[in-house]
Amino acid sequence: MSAPERAPGGPLLEGRGLEVRFGGVRALQGVDLTVFPRRVVALIGPNGAGKTTLFNLVSGFYRPAAGTLRFDGHDLTRLPPWRIARLGILRTFQTLRLFPALSVLDNALAGRHMHGGGEPWQAALGLPSFHRAERRAQEGAMAALERVGLADRAHVPAGSLPYGDQRRLEIARALAGEPRLLLLDEPAAGMNPAERRPLAALVRDLCERDGITVLVVEHDMRFVAGVADEVVVLDHGVELARGTPETVRRDPRVIEAYLGSGRRQRDGASGGGA
Repeated sequence: MSAPERAPGGPLLEGRGLEVRFGGVRALQGVDLTVFPRRVVALIGPNGAGKTTLFNLVSGFYRPAAGTLRFDGHDLTRLPPWRIARLGILRTFQTLRLFPALSVLDNALAGRHMHGGGEPWQAALGLPSFHRAERRAQEGAMAALERVGLADRAHVPAGSLPYGDQRRLEIARALAGEPRLLLLDEPAAGMNPAERRPLAALVRDLCERDGITVLVVEHDMRFVAGVADEVVVLDHGVELARGTPETVRRDPRVIEAYLGSGRRQRDGASGGGA
């Protein structure tokens, strides 16, 4: 896959004073977020901390009650999700959202929709433009499958894949859309340690080799420590701490609010949700 364009110099994604309210509850309270190109930034925090809410804000599923959110100079605060996706922000979700009866390739092709393709009337007329668009879509989807190690399973039903490979397929579908910023919402959820290690290596490689900026929500601290350049800790909708994985892991406020102490730190803290 070719390296995406990158914002020169400053942040790729920048949020200031972000607030989201659900009735009388403030899910985010004055949160700032800065993500520089070619970095992996992890969001962690206990249940209800606001992690997924922030993801939904960046991807356009929610709109902020206050604050600003910009991506490479574009104001995201009033854009619908499809416009945000076309700017190059693609995401996965906490729970699998595959089409299990369709092939692995067809699932990856679903990620190409924002790049357009041949129209039905072009297909009916057999126009060369339709066949070129279809060929480009197939090539892009296959490149994404190759990138996550699933090209050899392209024509099997997605539902027949092992769980870890289904997680990879979700990432491939996002990659097929050629993201500049990839949002991964608990990508290692439900995986065993043997599955998490190659996934962590893939996420790092997508950043370092492909130049894709990654924002990841994850509760597995071993996974976070293996992929993140920076960690942002949220608690009850506010930023609690930020820094390198090791710095955050040692922060007493984080230990109290999220990581716990003693055995929980050694075993890798668990938690999740929004």
